[in-house]
Amino acid sequence: MITKECSQHEGAFDCTPFCRECKGQQETTRHGSLNPHYDITTYADGYGEWHARIDFLGPMGNSGEAERIVYSAMENAKRYIRNELKVRQSAPLRRTYYEVTANKIDSMNRLWSITLGEK
Repeated sequence: MITKECSQHEGAFDCTPFCRECKGQQETTRHGSLNPHYDITTYADGYGEWHARIDFLGPMGNSGEAERIVYSAMENAKRYIRNELKVRQSAPLRRTYYEVTANKIDSMNRLWSITLGEK
């Protein structure tokens, strides 16, 4: 797990919620190449709610293999959000619900990126 400052603003700490990399949080946590098919980045928004962005290294179509990769990525993203909550909360962890907050598809309806967030 790697925490890094937002590279879009070179340490100026003036990111806005429209920043594509950190969404205004100034830093992101990247979970490296744990899987050869995707990378997961976790971040908290301005309201303290955690999100996990999954960037696929290739387009995910409608095949069974692609669906398995997407399902596995979403389960890992949920686990990373729970881990971030455990680290930053002193109270016992409550039941966490998730929702898809964003996704990126191309003109052929192939999935390139998906973002999960706390509900």
